[in-house]
Amino acid sequence: MSNSKIESQIKSVDPDNMTAVEDLSTKIKALARQAPATIVEMWLSEDRTASKRGRELIAEIEELAIRPALDHFSKANGEMQVRLMHIAVEQQLEMRRAIVIRLRPMLEDQSMLPVSKAALIDPDEELPVPRRTCDEAYLLLCRLLTVDQNELETEQHEEAFLELSVEKRNARIKKAISSKSWSIWARSE
Repeated sequence: MSNSKIESQIKSVDPDNMTAVEDLSTKIKALARQAPATIVEMWLSEDRTASKRGRELIAEIEELAIRPALDHFSKANGEMQVRLMHIAVEQQLEMRRAIVIRLRPMLEDQSMLPVSKAALIDPDEELPVPRRTCDEAYLLLCRLLTVDQNELETEQHEEAFLELSVEKRNARIKKAISSKSWSIWARSE
């Protein structure tokens, strides 16, 4: 499928037709994964020349290597499984670092976010707690850097944070920015 055909399909898909959206996204993901999967297959091949080419290419395609490394894990021997996981983890960590760096300026942005129109129209809908950009950035940062919480704990943490006064939320955000875990991730690219 060519880029112009993909673009045409994206422009024509009805965003309210979830079946059509899911079908198109499946096609796009499959297309996007073809080349990286081929590179991993080359790397895992018995052909030494192809394997060397695959190894060199996989190191250069960055985050595009994550999914094929995971998908081909069971096809690899022990040493190659370790190498595939090194690639997946390193690229995931680089992506996480890039996200943290983008969140940094958002943590200082105290502008209010608009309330959803649905919440304003529906009298039965409970109005959400007013949120600022920095509040959302803090919550995203917590989700990104806290790996030992399940969904319920994350939701409870978010609700508790949003129930705090603005001053207390500001203090939590300031503390997060000055924390060791933040400084490790916030190094520039």
